[in-house]
Amino acid sequence: MLLLTGQAIGLTVPSYSEISGLLLASGTFLALGYTFRQGSHIQVTLVLQQLNPTYRRVSTWSSFAIAIAMVAFLTFYMGFITWEAWIYKDVTSGIIPIPLWIPQSSMTLGSAILLIALIDTAFTGFESKPDD
Repeated sequence: MLLLTGQAIGLTVPSYSEISGLLLASGTFLALGYTFRQGSHIQVTLVLQQLNPTYRRVSTWSSFAIAIAMVAFLTFYMGFITWEAWIYKDVTSGIIPIPLWIPQSSMTLGSAILLIALIDTAFTGFESKPDD
């Protein structure tokens, strides 16, 4: 507006940095399952390429089991924190009090989607693509 009229509008957006941080966290968590299924997460295949097929399968299954356990715990704990924020009516500490359960529920949903993607990939087969 300063370039068009020579005067600033004088508009202040309260809690814009807090809102953008909450949206960033929500967007990041909601994209985890999709990026995993597309093979966009970093995979260390240098060691796996050197193993024979039996050890490669065991390594892949064990890494999936560990990942599923960790993401299941994350999903459970995020759900618990979201429920607590709902019960205690927690809000952000910025100028605009945003209920914390709103961004936390999208983070819980995103981790649940990642858990479903991990379980689906573990049981339908996992083909590791060679790096280009």
